[in-house]
Amino acid sequence: MKSPTLSSELLHKMDAYWRAANYLSVGQIYLFDNPLLKRPLALADVKHMLLGHWGTLNPVTDGVVLPILHLNGYKIANPTILARIDHEELEQLLRGYGWTPYFVEGDDPELMHEAMPATLDTAVEQIKHIQHEARVNSNMTRPRWPMIVLKSPKGWTGPKVVDGQQIEGTFRSHQVPLSDPATHPEHLQLLEDWLRSYRPEELFDETGRLIPELAELAPQGNRRMGANHHANGGILLRNLQKPGFSRLCRSRAGARFARHRRHSRAWPIPARHCAAGIGVWDWASNDQGTAPDVVMACCGDVPTLETLAAVSIMREHLPELKIRVVNVVDLMRLQPPSEHPHGLSDVDFDNLFTKDKPVIFAYHAYPWLIHRLTYRRTNHDNIHVRGYKEEGPITTPFDMTVLNDLDRFHLVMDTIDRLPQTGEAGVRLKKQLTAKLIEHRQYINQNGQDMPEIRNWKWESPHE
Repeated sequence: MKSPTLSSELLHKMDAYWRAANYLSVGQIYLFDNPLLKRPLALADVKHMLLGHWGTLNPVTDGVVLPILHLNGYKIANPTILARIDHEELEQLLRGYGWTPYFVEGDDPELMHEAMPATLDTAVEQIKHIQHEARVNSNMTRPRWPMIVLKSPKGWTGPKVVDGQQIEGTFRSHQVPLSDPATHPEHLQLLEDWLRSYRPEELFDETGRLIPELAELAPQGNRRMGANHHANGGILLRNLQKPGFSRLCRSRAGARFARHRRHSRAWPIPARHCAAGIGVWDWASNDQGTAPDVVMACCGDVPTLETLAAVSIMREHLPELKIRVVNVVDLMRLQPPSEHPHGLSDVDFDNLFTKDKPVIFAYHAYPWLIHRLTYRRTNHDNIHVRGYKEEGPITTPFDMTVLNDLDRFHLVMDTIDRLPQTGEAGVRLKKQLTAKLIEHRQYINQNGQDMPEIRNWKWESPHE
């Protein structure tokens, strides 16, 4: 290695900043409490739910992208292709693509901290030279832009071995390496050792803030990644060029079909239903061939589960209601045959969805698509779609449905709101479900996972 490019003081600060970033990354996955490890780690301190997912440029007129290819050996279960070839072959491959590759390789933090900025300096100088040649000397020869290949062990600085299996440097570190401290008490000590290896007491003050001498290393103003005008999408906002509507519908319908074929193992869905693309689930309905009070429609695995759970609630608490469950596999069945060859005739559509009864349609994408597909149908005004409203951060699976009003409780309350004949029983049930939603919120805030009655719910045929 060449003579050091960083002072020992700056190198020490960079190492501390790097450790702080690693500590925060591990902490946000695992820690529910005791964030600075001021006492020995206890099981109560650990979350129940552990969560942790190139081009050609004109040097005269365009900006520059400096690609950094991070090769850490593995993806989720197998080695990556570029990680399996040797150094010489990889360099030849990248040069063949037109790049000038620079390699930063190793597992010693101090040496890597020194090598990375030195390599960045070299790359930036090469970029400036290319631009000068093109913009000042009119040299329009296609440039070989620099790129950096960063090679470090996968799971670097994490647990090296867990339960006798190698973690660092293998595909296993792609996952959460200590997945269940509650049932593996020895994992709790491994987690504490891992967190303490970053020496958090050197990095954060008593309130948990990054100490000032490390915080000052971060870029300021527009040099921050989120504020940089080259990366900030709010400044460079453009209308999205979308594919044709019919092609979009066909692709989504294919995805829904595939998902329903997968979840057909969970419920008694015969192959003929998947082939038909749409149909009544008699085993979940209780209208027994007569006119229903409400049609509960669903498309997609999660909306189907929530619809069935909603139906089970109503059949228990509002047994007089006549409910028809319609499951959709092929979205194109919702259109008239004049619009798509899979489309249902008006007569067949009305036989499923009725001409005048409320339809509560649970769908796991944007609701507008269902409305567009059914806008010519007789009963369109009574079709009420619940779907994705772009609500929800990283949270529990059921809470994602709650935030988008797609959960079983909201579906039941939607139904009650459209059926005045539910009377006082409906009012009481809505109050119970409102309380359930409050209970749900309190439970996930405290425990970081969904309530057992949600996680373990299974369809059981109601007793008539």
